[in-house]
Amino acid sequence: ISVPIYLIAAAFYIIMYMRYGTFRPSLELICTPEHFKSTIYYVAESDRTVYTRNEYLSYYFERFFLSWSGIESIYRFLKTYTYSLSAIPYELLWVIPGLVFIPFVRKKAGSLSLPIISGWIACLLTFVYQLKSAYGTYLTRGYLGGFASRYYIPFMIIFSLALSVIFQCLLTENGFDAENETIVIKEGVGSFSKKLIYNQLVYLLGLGYAFTLFYGNLPFFLLHFAKDFVK
Repeated sequence: ISVPIYLIAAAFYIIMYMRYGTFRPSLELICTPEHFKSTIYYVAESDRTVYTRNEYLSYYFERFFLSWSGIESIYRFLKTYTYSLSAIPYELLWVIPGLVFIPFVRKKAGSLSLPIISGWIACLLTFVYQLKSAYGTYLTRGYLGGFASRYYIPFMIIFSLALSVIFQCLLTENGFDAENETIVIKEGVGSFSKKLIYNQLVYLLGLGYAFTLFYGNLPFFLLHFAKDFVK
């Protein structure tokens, strides 16, 4: 039943390739040279900002994560500092899912480990491609944009769910039955006490991290974009 839909998509990309020689034509190919040079995506050589490669990478990562931890759409509510307490929790959302590569965490995650790993790798590959594209645009046209992280916004919830799974995986099996809310001591009391303390530390770590996300206005962030998605 869905085959005609795929045929329409295939025809679209075939037409694009035949006309422009690429499956993803840029504005530079679509517009006339005169019109393109009048857009914000082209900077005259006399007005360009000159960066070394390392300076550009520093600029790109700073702008990417400031827009990731803030709101950059028709409104701009960006954090002022990349490593501020209100920005770091958002940045860690990109890092913490990588913990599932640790054998202990992957074993505890079970069947959920593969979706987390594959999704995380897909996001990283997309990020690298975007960085490569933005750097090439900077070298050829002097344009300093292309760092927008709004394309990854839907993954903020997915990263958060992956983080919740990882926190759950870190909790040891100490005989706690969540459905009946009972605890069965399977081993000695000393061993159970250590596991219980370990679990409480994991709970505190999770609550602390959730508090920093709340401090960074995550509820406002999600409500703002949920409003836009509903529209």
